[in-house]
This record gives sequence, structure tokens and C-alpha cells, in this order.
Amino acid sequence: MSPSAVSRNTATMGFNPTRKRIARNSDIWFVISAVVVALALVGWAFFG
Repeated sequence: MSPSAVSRNTATMGFNPTRKRIARNSDIWFVISAVVVALALVGWAFFG
């Protein structure tokens, strides 16, 4: 598939693979909460 066909295909979705990544505080909290949940599940599996 040619690059122009790809850009036409994803233009309506708003997908831009070259956009600058902007980190937000919610990203950090999302990762922290996922780690806490994973540790809780592992603890539950071992000690539950």
C-alpha cells in the first residue's frame, strides 16, 4: 500500500503517526494504578 493511500485511509480517523507525544499527569496515575492492581492480584494469588 502506498503512503498516500495510507494517509487517505487514516485521515478521517484523525490518526497522525508523526505527532509529538505530550505526557500528562493522568498517564502517570494510570500506570501507578495498574501496577498497584497487578501487585494486589499477585498478593491475592500467593496469600489469598
